[in-house]
Amino acid sequence: MSAEKSAAVKAQLQKLFALCSKKDAAAAAELILVDESTDVMRYLRKTRDYSDAHDRKQVDVLVGRIAGWLECERVLWGEFLTSEESDGEWCAWEVSFVTGPDGPRRYFGFLLVDGEYRLGDIDQA
Repeated sequence: MSAEKSAAVKAQLQKLFALCSKKDAAAAAELILVDESTDVMRYLRKTRDYSDAHDRKQVDVLVGRIAGWLECERVLWGEFLTSEESDGEWCAWEVSFVTGPDGPRRYFGFLLVDGEYRLGDIDQA
């Protein structure tokens, strides 16, 4: 596994976390891929367009959710995984949002689009 790839994905995720903490949804939209398969032209190929009402709503919800997770006592970085899929190589970081003895764990999945890693999926660990 490439240390350079894991570092690049982690840097993008840290940037997304910083934007979510500030509730800067417009800037966060540039890091989030369209993930609805009904939007065939943009599905996992284009980032969200914050000037579009539908995209804005989707980004606002996601930024709010991530901002809530970030209100934890500490963020723990787990494993970095890659997986080749039909839509490209997915790169994912496992992240735990710990408060007290426990907290939610999520996998943040990124795809390389136009030379930069963009968030395409979040799964529960």
